[in-house]
Amino acid sequence: MIRIEGLKKEFKNFALEIDELEIGPGEYFVIVGDSGSGKTVFLEIMAGLIRSDSGKIFVGDEDVNLLPIQKRPFGLVFQDQALFPHMNVEENIAFALKNTGMKPGDIRARTRELAQMLEVGDLLERNVAKISGGEKQRVALARTLARNPECFLLDEPLSALDTRLRKEIRSVLRWLNRMDNTIIHVTHDFEEAINLATHIGVMENGRIIQAGPADQVLREPRSSFVANFTGVRNYFKVTLIRDEENAETIALTSDNIKIRLSTDKSSGNGYVIIPPEAIVLSDNKILSSAANQFKGEIIDISPARHGFEVHIKSELNLVALVTAGAIKKMQLKTGNTVWASFKATNLRFIRK
Repeated sequence: MIRIEGLKKEFKNFALEIDELEIGPGEYFVIVGDSGSGKTVFLEIMAGLIRSDSGKIFVGDEDVNLLPIQKRPFGLVFQDQALFPHMNVEENIAFALKNTGMKPGDIRARTRELAQMLEVGDLLERNVAKISGGEKQRVALARTLARNPECFLLDEPLSALDTRLRKEIRSVLRWLNRMDNTIIHVTHDFEEAINLATHIGVMENGRIIQAGPADQVLREPRSSFVANFTGVRNYFKVTLIRDEENAETIALTSDNIKIRLSTDKSSGNGYVIIPPEAIVLSDNKILSSAANQFKGEIIDISPARHGFEVHIKSELNLVALVTAGAIKKMQLKTGNTVWASFKATNLRFIRK
């Protein structure tokens, strides 16, 4: 178990502050955030490259925050791999085992074992300047694994790789995690987090503003920043009010726009999520069971993973997800006026 308490570091124009964070054994914990949010600073403090102003970093029951770099139980893999260009693959991996008291023959055996595990066994004599980006990342991981760290610290490990190599190294990272290795991985790419993480932390301005199991963070964003960053559409801060006359609950936005929803709660503050795929578009207002209908103008149409996102400016700005067939059939284009309808039962309310 890794436990962080009151970790602080102040710079001239920035401050990192992690009040409390726990990362369990074997978790793949991905910290996502915009560039400049403090992700790399956090890793460098964990590794001991930067000394924090205050706070504790527990690994088990031991506070390692005052230990020097070489005595911390972490293995840091840099974005650029930080391999030694004058050494070959075998020498790079073996370097991590120098000064450990191991016999030369044991170092050689362990180095070759790790090279085989990371599928670079046929490159041992190759200079690292002459291998591919994916191979360099495998060598860097093998060198880090040689130290048997309690936890891997990965700084944007896929950002310099092309699409094919990213897929390859993702598989390697998932394999490392299945071997019960705890991993802390920082990235600005949320798709990367979705592909790898068991747990996610979202960082904004030096603070982790939400953390938890990956599916929970995706399902229940706790702020508009988290919602936007994780790709959640149609996320509105609301207050629930009870309409006794019609025996229904209404979510009232900050602009006093009413959204009808189905919930067993009758009051309180929170957030409403309207799934884009639950929004039905039509040329005219239609008679249906949809309790919510808004008239608006299409201001943008953009490709999405499973169709097209239609952005609608109306009393309540919305994003609908439609198929390519629907775009063609309805002749949807920017400037068109449409009606956006959705059922009360399709909405999700998250209590604040």
